[in-house]
Amino acid sequence: MVDLKQIIKKIEEIEDKINKLSLEKKEELKIKEELKIIKTDFRIGLYSLAEDRAEDLLKKLKEMEEKTNKKITGKIEKSNLKEEIKKESVLKEDFKKDNVVRKEKNILNMIKVSEAMGEAEIVDEKTSAQEIIKKFLDKKYKGIFVSKKNKIVGLIKLSDIFKILGEEREISKLKAEDIMGEIISIDKQDNLSKAILIMKMHNSDCLAVMDRNRFLGVVTRERILNKIAKNLFSEKTPVNEKIETNVDRLLDILKKGETSMKELEEKLDVDGEQIEEWLKILENQKVIKIERHFGKIRLKYVR
Repeated sequence: MVDLKQIIKKIEEIEDKINKLSLEKKEELKIKEELKIIKTDFRIGLYSLAEDRAEDLLKKLKEMEEKTNKKITGKIEKSNLKEEIKKESVLKEDFKKDNVVRKEKNILNMIKVSEAMGEAEIVDEKTSAQEIIKKFLDKKYKGIFVSKKNKIVGLIKLSDIFKILGEEREISKLKAEDIMGEIISIDKQDNLSKAILIMKMHNSDCLAVMDRNRFLGVVTRERILNKIAKNLFSEKTPVNEKIETNVDRLLDILKKGETSMKELEEKLDVDGEQIEEWLKILENQKVIKIERHFGKIRLKYVR
């Protein structure tokens, strides 16, 4: 007799391994399609077939996991050899970097989005997909906004173009309205620190800059870097990576359990005001939900 709980357990194990393994897009889609077939078999009562397929797919994923682990082990061994060589030079740079990071934090909080924004590329909702693709190729835009009756209604990112190409849809029949996604926006008065954080959360290289409900322009990662570079250096520096790293660490700490603002300040080496701003942004963007009790901070859920 088929054990239905065991089949469900195997399906959950497959989903867990898919999430943990760093698969190539093509391979991931293929495995997810196999999982979809297994779930269909289970749903229509073909339990034995579902169990056999689940076992085969699990075996395949375990083999892939072993190969991945071997590669990681090899990389770690090579990395350890290089690490000793780098230590001395890293120590020499520490003092210099500390001064630079302090300046970067101040500048990111001081500069408003309106100071770094530029003119946006806008197309009508009926513009053909072919024309939009040509614009991306010719001008290397980070995003193209879509308007309807003089109102901005959507944003097309390069990832949206790749998506329709991957789906093998008939491009000649597609319009801007068919491929656009939601508008990711920020207020003109917000600072660059908040802009970088929102870009990270939405995996976007550009944001619509708004003045209440009025569309003003666009701010991109490149424009942010250029703006900061003019204030600090003679060349571009990827300061947004430091902000992203601290936000990742903040989420990791929250996921581990109850904490306090004092503990967060010590572990992140950032003042409480900045941490409160990040928490507020993360909650507003519905990435996390936290609760506070007698000075303790606890994560209720994370997206």
